[in-house]
Amino acid sequence: MQNRKSVKKNFIFNTVLTAATILVPLITFPYISRVLLVEANGRVDFANSITTYFIMFSALGIPTYGIRACAKVRDDREALSRTAQELFIINMAMTGLMYLVFLLCLFTIPRLRQEKMLMAIFGCNLLLNPFGLNWLYSALEEYKYITIRSLCIKAISVVCIFTLLHSPEDYLKYAAILVFSNIGSCFFNWFNARKFINRKYIGKYEIKKHIKPILIFFATTAAVSIYSNLDMVMLGFISGNKEVGYYSAALKIRTALATVAVSLGTVLLPRLSYLAQNGILEEFRKNIKRSFEFMFLISIPLSIYFIVYARPTVFIIAGRAYEAAILPTQLLLPTVFFAGLSNVTGTQTLIPLGKEDKLLISILLGAVTDIILNLLLIQKLGSSGAAFATMITEIVVLSVQCIFIRQMLAEIEVIRYCVRPLAASGAAVILSGFCAGGIRGDMKEIIVSAAVFFLVYAAVLLFSREEMVMELLKELKQNISNK
Repeated sequence: MQNRKSVKKNFIFNTVLTAATILVPLITFPYISRVLLVEANGRVDFANSITTYFIMFSALGIPTYGIRACAKVRDDREALSRTAQELFIINMAMTGLMYLVFLLCLFTIPRLRQEKMLMAIFGCNLLLNPFGLNWLYSALEEYKYITIRSLCIKAISVVCIFTLLHSPEDYLKYAAILVFSNIGSCFFNWFNARKFINRKYIGKYEIKKHIKPILIFFATTAAVSIYSNLDMVMLGFISGNKEVGYYSAALKIRTALATVAVSLGTVLLPRLSYLAQNGILEEFRKNIKRSFEFMFLISIPLSIYFIVYARPTVFIIAGRAYEAAILPTQLLLPTVFFAGLSNVTGTQTLIPLGKEDKLLISILLGAVTDIILNLLLIQKLGSSGAAFATMITEIVVLSVQCIFIRQMLAEIEVIRYCVRPLAASGAAVILSGFCAGGIRGDMKEIIVSAAVFFLVYAAVLLFSREEMVMELLKELKQNISNK
């Protein structure tokens, strides 16, 4: 009973944290984009993207592998301490090496030397990243601590953004605020870790046993990073800071919506892993089917609505100086749907079934696709080319994963679950366009169109008695009756 209560609490904390992760950028970015303007915002995002690659190489696959390794020994403080120290030693050694490479690149590559102050600020993230120990807290399922810590740091960061940023010349302050968010987490995590592990020297470390699995997880992480972050880096080198600024605005809108679409995967993954590892495959397939149904219900209307109303959305979120971000936004928004589905086919299906190698293949093919398309398209199309490359990449990743699990997809008849959401979204687009077509003012257009669109969408699903919607209504009625 206690375990059941704990799961419910963890779900609530995870929901709060997800909501904050979505809302904070939506609150701050409209101000940041209007104060820093396109070029300064692009400079910060470009430098941040470059540093992200150095952090990725310094961490190898520890952020993912560390969760599994520590979870295995979580009930044995001595074994947990030894494992955590071994991973910390590996991380620190790689961080020292990568920081030397970082400094070498900073003084030898002209494009980076132009942004040496920005790069130096973001370099603090690289130096202090090993002290974050996020993988330890995830392994211990310390969701309450993670949520409270994150909310406190986000709140301080929001206050700093609105009080310290007043003009494009404050872009260095903005970079420092972003770095503070990470450093603050590292500081609290490091000192709080003594509650769970011993930090004194243990000795007789078994470093070698971690190397192989770390490198396997690193390969997947690197491939994901290539097609999720490389577009920003290539834009900075090929097209300049303005195109990075436009793409950054589009990416923030897409990321906020994608976070909603994939949020269920975080909650379902432990349960799906348990079912798969214990051979309860019928229940596993049932959960996967429901996950697909949920994904169609959420990602289809979100993608369609914001593609149609991308113009007022961009103007509200970023300002009219970002008009060139409208097309990249429209090209990126289908990836809310594709990335949501690949979260089900990959994270929720292939990983619990122990098919990480298949997941890696799909991501590697996506990374190769992204590199080739970016090289071909960014020079001519700038941020729109990068957005189109990302969309095609997500389609490739999803397609390859669907091939690997095609038998299961056929068994659960997944295609039929997208028919009603598509039909409902089509009706909602027509009626919202009719009601909001003559409205002037971006905010008024969004309020009216969103209200009509999502009310019509819900009404069509209810009228057609969509399965998951009817089940949710039934559960709601039962809960009300019980109370």
